[in-house]
Amino acid sequence: YERDYKKLVENMLTNDLALKANVGSVELLIFTSDQLPDNSQ
Repeated sequence: YERDYKKLVENMLTNDLALKANVGSVELLIFTSDQLPDNSQ
C-alpha cells in the first residue's frame, strides 16, 4: 500500500496531475499539498 501510494503521489507531483472522482452528484478533486498556499501545506 505505502509503495503504491508513494508512486502515485510522485507521479502526481512530477506530471502536475490531480485525481477526480464523481460521488453521486458531487465531483471530488484531489490535489497534492504543494498546490495549496504555503500556510496550508
